[in-house]
Amino acid sequence: MRVQARNTFYDGTFVRKSAQASAWPVPTAPDPAGTPMRVASYNVLCATCEPSGGAPWATRAPVIAELVNAVDPDVFAVMEANGPSGGPQSVQAYLDLERRFTRLRLVDRSGVPSPVTEPGTRIYYDPSLFTVSGSGQLAGVKDYRTYPASAAPDTQIPWAELVRRDDPKKHVIVVAAHYGVPSTSYSEGKKSMLGKNSAQVLAALDKVDPATSDGTRIPVLFAGDLNDHRYPENETDGAQATLVRGGFYDASASQQRIGTSKSTYNSYLPPSRQVDDANLDGLRIDYILTRGFRGSSSFTNHWNPGGSVIPSDHNLIEAVVRLPRRPPDWTVKRRPGGRARTAIVADGAHSFALLEPGEPRNPCLRSTH
Repeated sequence: MRVQARNTFYDGTFVRKSAQASAWPVPTAPDPAGTPMRVASYNVLCATCEPSGGAPWATRAPVIAELVNAVDPDVFAVMEANGPSGGPQSVQAYLDLERRFTRLRLVDRSGVPSPVTEPGTRIYYDPSLFTVSGSGQLAGVKDYRTYPASAAPDTQIPWAELVRRDDPKKHVIVVAAHYGVPSTSYSEGKKSMLGKNSAQVLAALDKVDPATSDGTRIPVLFAGDLNDHRYPENETDGAQATLVRGGFYDASASQQRIGTSKSTYNSYLPPSRQVDDANLDGLRIDYILTRGFRGSSSFTNHWNPGGSVIPSDHNLIEAVVRLPRRPPDWTVKRRPGGRARTAIVADGAHSFALLEPGEPRNPCLRSTH
């Protein structure tokens, strides 16, 4: 059973009219038998997107990498890591970051075909901890910055299935997402359109990882910038709420919350000008959500990266969760005689092709891993 509170005492100051007190319910405790896993998410602000007077990518990138290396995540989702890095060996920003990271490597280094948007949404992982058993893009998630919906292109939503090297029974699907702010031409409104994006993600995930007859699925980590916060509170069809209704758990409901009185979007302000939210719960448009996990050990909003350089208009967020082990009788989904799972892309639709080693693929399909 899921319960959602609806507070109709709302005004434009984002402060409730009713008297209030901060009271946090005791969140779900993670499974102590699970393996600790640190996941981070960061909208790094694309190269050449800096505001007037803002530091360029060549200045920001080392600060971004230093922060990520200090947090030391096992899995990292990044948004807006696109645009030229500059310099004599200029590459796309997501490739520039990879060469600056200590442990992390990209799941996919390839470019994004037009007209698909958000080429800078990427997944990094620690190859000493995980192998990649499959990857691809979630099909059918639309970029509603374009109006009408019939003309809206897909937005890149990468996914990767990772397997623990020390325990092949431990699989996790990682999804990175950046929803575009919808055009104001849509009559449904911003929150409803972003909720549609989440519904499209849920539908696409059902194809990537269909439930078994007993409802078993691979655990999922979903991280990204959804461009949607909790207001207006009387609208309950937004991005995060739709995912929660679809079975996801918001990792910010954690055993330990750090820096969460500040917003995850800093508007390119220095730490000295970032203030606590009046409700002591900073607005979030950046999220880490889980499905198939139990709670989270900690959630951190890194609102003060230190130093004089503002690395992005968003803050890095981080959660520590515990990856559960699959049941003893669980095996990788296979077709009869198949020995491996391979993600394929056919005319923009994503599915699984379970192939024998050496079995030729349909030449009309282009495989990822």
